[in-house]
Amino acid sequence: QSWVRASCELAKYIAQTYVRGLGVGDEVCLEGGFGEAAGAACLARAAVVDVGSNQVLVEVREAQPLSRWFNHVMGQVWYEEGALVDLYLAERGY
Repeated sequence: QSWVRASCELAKYIAQTYVRGLGVGDEVCLEGGFGEAAGAACLARAAVVDVGSNQVLVEVREAQPLSRWFNHVMGQVWYEEGALVDLYLAERGY
């Protein structure tokens, strides 16, 4: 049980480090691999266009037809850092 908790805490730490390191111009995968290089599995690609205190503004640049972001290409969305950490963890099954 303690190893599961340690695994979760490590994943959360990695997610927080990744999200806090995002800067303007960084490309991210919003669906199908958030936190990884946007490869073939990525359903929605975006770019960081602004950052604020505890917030990241992303602009959806490209989305596959099966993506929930397909109708939002070129749309911008503000995310709180915690929401992006949750996205990172959810995509890894936590």
